[in-house]
Amino acid sequence: MSVLAEETVAVAAALGRHARPGRDLRWTVIAWYAEAGLPAGPGELAVPEPPWPAVRESLLWAVSRSRAQHLVVRARTAGGGGAQDAFYAEAGRVAGRGPAGLPHPDEVRRLVVDDPGGAWDRGPGPGARAAARGDASGRGRRDGGRGGRQ
Repeated sequence: MSVLAEETVAVAAALGRHARPGRDLRWTVIAWYAEAGLPAGPGELAVPEPPWPAVRESLLWAVSRSRAQHLVVRARTAGGGGAQDAFYAEAGRVAGRGPAGLPHPDEVRRLVVDDPGGAWDRGPGPGARAAARGDASGRGRRDGGRGGRQ
């Protein structure tokens, strides 16, 4: 009879939890690495860490895709005068982007037809969207969305 080592089973389970069809394997390695740092619960196996070279490559890849990292690189290369002004313009443009979702078609029409070069109406900020998600998740619960708190 052939038996797998517990560590092999733990690695396969971690990959199964984090791998998705179409997902870049580097994101899977980062998620696995983050889970490996968590303490194991009672009766659970500790998740072993992924191989360090894979973690390092995945983290460097993720940082290279980061908008914040691109801003840091631009800030280091921006000198005085026009280059610095261009950096601040780019920083404002990049920092203004975020997880706001798709714009409303009327907003797109306004910017394309009526007011080319106008500013986007980004809608409510992330805090308002998070509060709305909290309100929506509490609907239909017996405790009225209080999470068991009275």
